[in-house]
Amino acid sequence: MVSSINSSWPSPGGTAPFPDLSGQMSGLFFYNKLPQWTWDIKKQESDKSILDNLRYVVVEGMTGYIQGYAAVFMLVNFLWIVTIAVQCRAILAMGFMISAVQTTKKSEMSVVLTTGPEQTWELNSMRWFTKFVGISLLIVRLVVVLFVGWEGFRFLNYTCEKVDLLLNSLALEFVLNINVAFAALVSKTNQKFIEKLDPIKYVSLVPRSWFRPLRVLAGPIIVTICIGGAVSARAWQLHIFESLFNDAAALCLFGGPHPHSDTFMAPVPGLCESLLHTVCATSNQSKTGPLGGFAGPPHESCVITDFGITWPKSVRAKSTLSLWPNAVFNSETNPDIWSWSYNTDPKIQSKFANVQDYLTADLAKVCMALYDGKQQPYTVIADGDTGEEAMAAPFQCRKDSGIRAYFENYVWAVTRSELWKRDDEAGGSWFPLMSKDPGLSSVLAKCH
Repeated sequence: MVSSINSSWPSPGGTAPFPDLSGQMSGLFFYNKLPQWTWDIKKQESDKSILDNLRYVVVEGMTGYIQGYAAVFMLVNFLWIVTIAVQCRAILAMGFMISAVQTTKKSEMSVVLTTGPEQTWELNSMRWFTKFVGISLLIVRLVVVLFVGWEGFRFLNYTCEKVDLLLNSLALEFVLNINVAFAALVSKTNQKFIEKLDPIKYVSLVPRSWFRPLRVLAGPIIVTICIGGAVSARAWQLHIFESLFNDAAALCLFGGPHPHSDTFMAPVPGLCESLLHTVCATSNQSKTGPLGGFAGPPHESCVITDFGITWPKSVRAKSTLSLWPNAVFNSETNPDIWSWSYNTDPKIQSKFANVQDYLTADLAKVCMALYDGKQQPYTVIADGDTGEEAMAAPFQCRKDSGIRAYFENYVWAVTRSELWKRDDEAGGSWFPLMSKDPGLSSVLAKCH
C-alpha cells in the first residue's frame, strides 16, 4: 500500500528546511502511496489494497462521479434486472399459452399435419399430462431464473472493478440463458418437429378490456421497477461496504505497532505519513543545536515541503520551503475535526490537489488529530514474522483518551447478515467514521 523512502545528505533531496529557516533536517524518511505515489482514487490500479478497494466502491455514493464506478454499477444492475424481466415475461407468456390451449379429448388428435405445400404441423390441443409437465417445467425454470437473478445481484454487489462488472454481467447473462439446453437435451427429430410447428393460436386468458392499459403501462412500470432495483442494489452495496470501510479504517488508523503499546494506539506505519505528505527526520540539525534543545530551542521532527509536487518529497531537487504539519487544515481554533477543511494557502492547495474525495480527507483529518509534534519519530517492528523494522512519525493516541473503548467490545463480522446484526445491536457502526460522530471527534481531541 505504501513504500518507505530514505534520503540523506549529500543527496540533492537529502535535506529539508525548517519552516522558520532556522536550520535543515537531515536523515529524512517519508512514505509514498503505491503504485503511483498518490491517493487520487482515479490513479489506483487493479491490484488495490483492501482499504483502497472499499474506498473505490464507496467514495462516489449514490449520485457522485469521480471514476465512474457507481454509474457503471447501477447500469449493469439495471440491465441485469431487464434480463430477468425478459425471462419472467417469457415464462408468463408460456404459462398463459399452456393454460389457454384446449385440453385434448379422448377421440381427438392434438397435432395434425397441414395440407399446405410446406407440410407443417398444427397444434389444436394438449393432453392434460402434457400441460402438467409443461407447467411443472415452467415452475422449475422460474425458480432457476429467480435464484440465478438473486445470486447475480450478490455477485455483482461484491465486484469492485468497472471492467469486472462488465465481464461478470456477461457471464451471468450466459448462465441465465438456459435456452441453450434445448439443443443439448431435445432429440434432433423433436427439434425438427418443433421447427415445423405452426404458430400456436389460442384465446387469451387476459380480458380484452385490459389490453390497452397493459400496452400503455407495462413499459413504464417495468422501467420503473428496473431503475428502482438498480438504485436499491447500489444502496445495499453502500451499506455493506461502508461497514467494511469502517472496520478497515479503524484497523489501519489504530491497529499499528507502537513502542509503548500499553499506553498508546497508533496507525500502521506509512498510512498517515502518506496521507499528510509528511517528511520526517531521525536526526535534525539546526543552526542553534540539535532537536531536543540541548543547545537551543527544539523543533518538530516533521514538515510538509516541496509544494510543486503532490507526493511528500522530491529526492532529486533541493527543498527550499516548508510548513509544519498543523498547517494542512484550518484546525487551530476548531476542535471538531469533521468541520476542518484544507488550508486555503496556495502551497497547501497545490500539495493536496489530488485529494478529491471526502473519504481520503476524513482519513487525513483523523491522522492530523493523531499527530503529536512534540514527540520524535520512533522505530517499530513492521513485520512480526521477519522482524523487519520501520520508522514511524509521531502519530499516536493515548488509550485513556477514550479511543480504547471503541475496541473493547468489538464483534467480528464477515457476512452481510453478521454486519447488519452487529451494527443494529450497536445502534450504528461500532466505529462511526462514516457518520462523523461528534463523540469520536471529542475523543480524538484528547489524544495527547
